Amino acid sequence: MPADVVERDLRLTDPLTEGPDVEALQAKLNRTAVQYGRILDFVLNEDGKLGPKTLLAAYKVAHIMGLNRSRLNEVEKEHLIAELVQRVIHRPRTRSEAQVRRGHERRENLRRKLDKRGTLAGVRVTAKAGSPHFGGCGDVMEDFVEPFLVKRGLPLGSGKRTPAENAAVGGSATSDHLTTKTTTAARDFPTMAGEDDARALAKALGIAGWQPNSFTSFTFSVGGNTFRAQILWGAGIDHGDHVHVGISTG
Repeated sequence: MPADVVERDLRLTDPLTEGPDVEALQAKLNRTAVQYGRILDFVLNEDGKLGPKTLLAAYKVAHIMGLNRSRLNEVEKEHLIAELVQRVIHRPRTRSEAQVRRGHERRENLRRKLDKRGTLAGVRVTAKAGSPHFGGCGDVMEDFVEPFLVKRGLPLGSGKRTPAENAAVGGSATSDHLTTKTTTAARDFPTMAGEDDARALAKALGIAGWQPNSFTSFTFSVGGNTFRAQILWGAGIDHGDHVHVGISTG
């Protein structure tokens, strides 16, 4: 199905949204995954049903195609693949120069994360407030947490947000995502099946006792620096579609 017959937004629903347009989208997503095999690690069943795997695949492709954060938020937070997003996925040559540039930067960033072989102990912490270090929390996020979860197949979701951006996605007024919090880092990792990933990250950080559906925070150390981490997953705390990782100075 060509992109010029995309006629509706697609949304994750129960029962699942179905149709030939969904099947066409799945086919295009699979072809794109073959093209970018190292950074797109999925193979979809082209059954014409919009399930969680298709939604996540659409997010991953939209991300590496350079769509802006507001469009990615629709997929990540609203479970919506808008017509515009579908058209870009079908015909990436229609992208703007800004989208092409942003897509290239994101693909290179993912490749760098996949190439990282570092350990938590090897993270170099710069305890300077504000971007990019955020008191050292940004260093831990960039050099350990993100590579760890990207290698497990999770995409990079929403990171630091301005107060306006945070309000637009319904974020907490005290969220570690906020750019006004200069000694915290935060990243969401979209997934509908994140418990094992969250548990594995907690173990890698040396955290014992992590449980889903809990807002408990834990301390961990890197190079003599103490940090606090929240690793959130579970429908019971409204985190059933992403793993949230927040890091703050201890």
